[in-house]
Amino acid sequence: ALRGFKGSLFEGGHRVPFIARWPGRVPPGISDQLICHVDLFATFAALLGRTLADDEAEDSINALPALLGKPEPVRERLVHHSGGYPGVLALRDGTWKLLQSAQAGYGGKADREPMLVNLADDPAEAHNLAPQMPEKVREMVKQLGALRERGRSRP
Repeated sequence: ALRGFKGSLFEGGHRVPFIARWPGRVPPGISDQLICHVDLFATFAALLGRTLADDEAEDSINALPALLGKPEPVRERLVHHSGGYPGVLALRDGTWKLLQSAQAGYGGKADREPMLVNLADDPAEAHNLAPQMPEKVREMVKQLGALRERGRSRP
């Protein structure tokens, strides 16, 4: 079972299945590609042969290669936000996830104590690796800060 609920920074608040069917184009099977609903804008634009302007759908990334079964990741990182704590974020980077506050979304005070998990080993987000891996926490905090400063996910 996934930890959390809608509005929390945990996977239970964000992870949902994405089902696509396009006979002859989308191969049957399961993919572990990281995509987000905001990626639909760039994906549909690509399907229509349209190039997005620089100020259109700044966080949308074309997920068409993932739908067509290509193995290369279409998205390396994804920022999650909490429904209950504006400005409290989580960053997915591959299988790693940094939560700015482990309490966000649970009705308590946002403590700003970071939580680091490796979803490949701990999909239930039960073990905080932040105390054992301060360098990884600093690296991901820096990545999140750069994304926040840039104001967009799309290059």
